[in-house]
Amino acid sequence: MKLQRFRGNPVLTASKKNKWEAAQVFNPSVVYENGVFHMLYRAVASGPKPFWGGFSSIGYASSKDGVHFKRSRRPLIKPEYPWEKFACEDPRITKLGNIYYIFYTTVTRDSATQKIKARIGLATTKNFKTIHKHGVVGPDFWSKAGMIFPEKIRGKILMLFTAFVDSPRSSIVYAAFKSEKELLRPGKEYWKRFLKTYRKQRILFSSLKYRRGPEAGASPIKTKKGWLLIYCGPAKKEKVWPIHAALLDLKDPTRVLAYTKNPILKPEEKYELEGAVDNVTFPEGAVIVKDKLYVYYGAADKSICLATCTLSDLLRALR
Repeated sequence: MKLQRFRGNPVLTASKKNKWEAAQVFNPSVVYENGVFHMLYRAVASGPKPFWGGFSSIGYASSKDGVHFKRSRRPLIKPEYPWEKFACEDPRITKLGNIYYIFYTTVTRDSATQKIKARIGLATTKNFKTIHKHGVVGPDFWSKAGMIFPEKIRGKILMLFTAFVDSPRSSIVYAAFKSEKELLRPGKEYWKRFLKTYRKQRILFSSLKYRRGPEAGASPIKTKKGWLLIYCGPAKKEKVWPIHAALLDLKDPTRVLAYTKNPILKPEEKYELEGAVDNVTFPEGAVIVKDKLYVYYGAADKSICLATCTLSDLLRALR
């Protein structure tokens, strides 16, 4: 089972008209509602760059066909506070109730060690015009790719994220919150307890013999067969970021029903093989329209691309 690339890829590239997105655009998250594809994406500015890669913000674009996107001239989310001083990266959108929850990676410098640190931040919106930032909501260790399920599971808000990113320990883990209040302000004690038992809360992980373990990709999608999770698969030796799929139990999403042994998409085209980071097809957006699955991914950390398949075919392959 393979995803089919859109022939007109990439669907979005850097824009010289806007300095904040003039160098790179990639890693898009997408939601589909009332006939509109809403996309948030990571944008890197032109001009002098710090040693970790560039000043990033998050842009917004919309489309009626999922292919031709009209972008906003200004970033929706940009660095403003100390905890996101250097970058706002890699958004994930989930609509819960009437609110869109936007998790993103914040980048700053640790005041004690002076080392760069990445954490999970959260912003909310109802219209993709005005946002409210809630600060860092993830654990105080290297973590990224936060996202929640679009409905409560057994009365709780379930969050997925990547722990220990870009390492053999990299894994997709879950955390459960009793309420929105706890999600927004879990506190240090919550994450201290989590760190002690995180191995029991891993959903997808690999052997430490791997160069890099799996990483969370797009927000989970509910299907009749289970929660569909499109994610970045592990890498054994080479530096490569492929796309995989997994199916999680509807009533207990911490239980994996099936997953693809081989990638459903991997870097093969020139725009995926060469860029700011070579050999990257990183999925952060996935939506279903009728029986068609749209997977949006960052190609070589330089542009935004699209691949599709029939949902029923993918679910059959996962069984």
